[in-house]
Amino acid sequence: MYSLFLLLIQTLFFPLYIMFKYCQKFNIANNQINNVGTGVCSLIHLSKLLLRNNAITVIPENVGSMINLIELDAAYNQIEILPSSIGDLINLKKLNFEKNNIIEIPSSLFKLKNMTHLNLSYNKIININGKLGK
Repeated sequence: MYSLFLLLIQTLFFPLYIMFKYCQKFNIANNQINNVGTGVCSLIHLSKLLLRNNAITVIPENVGSMINLIELDAAYNQIEILPSSIGDLINLKKLNFEKNNIIEIPSSLFKLKNMTHLNLSYNKIININGKLGK
């Protein structure tokens, strides 16, 4: 039973929308997850998504559909690219991608007018596509 649960957690391809349809906080931090899949983005009632300290390499492009998200913490993973749809998270206040492998900041990130906390430290950023302070 435990190995089946571990398999589900590692891939998160099970129908999250059905199981956690009205979930507001989803915390799967400190595991060994390498792929969150696109299903997690169907949880449109989430206000907090905590993915820190896993082995995640990709944030799904449809993350922008999570319009109620206020906090996204994906620190201490292996993420290389921030999806451009991240700029659609109009209610986002806290974004933490500390200690990943991010090389470039998408211009869409600068559309997030409600953001109060942004942490992109300890990455490999060489390009900022956008205008800071605009």
